[in-house]
Amino acid sequence: MSTLLINSEKEEDLNLFLELAHRLGLTAKVLSKDEKEEIGLHNAMVEGRKTKFVSKEAVMKKLKS
Repeated sequence: MSTLLINSEKEEDLNLFLELAHRLGLTAKVLSKDEKEEIGLHNAMVEGRKTKFVSKEAVMKKLKS
């Protein structure tokens, strides 16, 4: 199974894609703001696992600046 994400500022455009998906017998869902943030957080965590260890002090210093 594959997934396609489509981002649009116009609700009418999203509704067009949802209608097309329905007509083609596909499942479609509009993601909430929280769901999009969760996906972004997950992606950041996965990417963070690929990089070297960073000390707590370095993180705190960066946050303060």
